[in-house]
Amino acid sequence: MVVFSIDDRRYAVALHLVQRVVRVAAVTPVPKAPPFLLGIFNLRGAVLPVINMRERLDHVQRPIQLSDQLLILTSVKQTVALLVDGTHGVIECVPTDPGVLLSGLLSGIVKSEGQLILTLRPDYLFSKTEENHFVAILPEAR
Repeated sequence: MVVFSIDDRRYAVALHLVQRVVRVAAVTPVPKAPPFLLGIFNLRGAVLPVINMRERLDHVQRPIQLSDQLLILTSVKQTVALLVDGTHGVIECVPTDPGVLLSGLLSGIVKSEGQLILTLRPDYLFSKTEENHFVAILPEAR
């Protein structure tokens, strides 16, 4: 799993979904976009939506910083860029059932080097309504 952070909290996504990690660059805002969609990003000719993971994971909002990174994910539905504070490498693990009810986006918990890492299910990044709105704004991002 690829580990990333937002503030002092760590999260992870399955390695096979991650294409690459790039430094944040110019993000072009999209008119009438929902709050989770920061804008679009050009990655070698491919227009990718940039998802505000601070908004998705209920963190305090802040302006984009030069130290931020874009985690490029490809799932069954689409390829997106997740704006994160930083990445922290790859870990081998099997997420444990937390024994508590997690939201659809959170799938489990991993303990690594004394830290708890929340694992994510990228296919739950958007509700169906949000996905329809998203595709209406950026039909080429399907």
